[in-house]
Amino acid sequence: VGSEMCIRDRYMGINYGLRFLRGIIEKFGRNAQPEAGFLSNNHFELFDGTSLRPEISVYVTFSSYMIDHFIPGISGPCIFQQFSTVPGTWQITRKDMISQTLKTYVQNYEKVDKSHCLKNGDIVPLTFSLKDEKECRQIFNILQSQKYQDSLKNEPIQYVWKTLKTHRGEGVHVMDQEVEQDLLKRFDKGNNCGKIQELEVIQKYLTNPLLLDGRKFDFRVYMVVVSTQPLIVLYHDGYVKIAANKYDPKSSDKRIHLTNSCLLYTSPSPRDS
Repeated sequence: VGSEMCIRDRYMGINYGLRFLRGIIEKFGRNAQPEAGFLSNNHFELFDGTSLRPEISVYVTFSSYMIDHFIPGISGPCIFQQFSTVPGTWQITRKDMISQTLKTYVQNYEKVDKSHCLKNGDIVPLTFSLKDEKECRQIFNILQSQKYQDSLKNEPIQYVWKTLKTHRGEGVHVMDQEVEQDLLKRFDKGNNCGKIQELEVIQKYLTNPLLLDGRKFDFRVYMVVVSTQPLIVLYHDGYVKIAANKYDPKSSDKRIHLTNSCLLYTSPSPRDS
């Protein structure tokens, strides 16, 4: 049975706030709860347990936050209701949460005296959440240490700063002297740690990456979890993304360090031949 046949006659609860996306989704089923969506402050408007409609068979959600607030047996979901997002995926998709998830794993290994199995920075480069006061103070102590300042002569780019509410590489900045000074000023050299609650991280930068024809590269691979019971996953081999310019560890040009496709067209810096 084709996917279009599966959802043609379904009643949906849609919490997408973007009008054009809602319009597309509504072509494949009847929106049984059109009043649900985004609030003006960008928080999700959860489906109230008293108004949860049993005829809704599919909840088309922007993220798993809405699902996490359901109480089974009280506010749903019923056994026949489905969601378009697997709960908890943000633990491995958000830059700060994947770091926190791995740190939790490290702590669990330490509790059973197996700290040698997994250490901080083994899988994902060492990451400091600027929302976490302790981690925030740690990284600003490093940035102001004499050892770090002396090492900049040979390695001017050692960290990358990432904001979490952006995409297409817009919130990723290699930490050159200008970016570093802006952060030191905004956080008052670490004195504002715990006061600023923006979702942003500073991550150790890998300065010796594997290169393809002198350029950084990565793989974009796609998977769709069609069902969790039973587990059915559709997989696509994906494609290779290659940086526009050849790698130079001392340059702060984004098109050297990032492989986002949009940077090929939006960055003002010249592209290598």
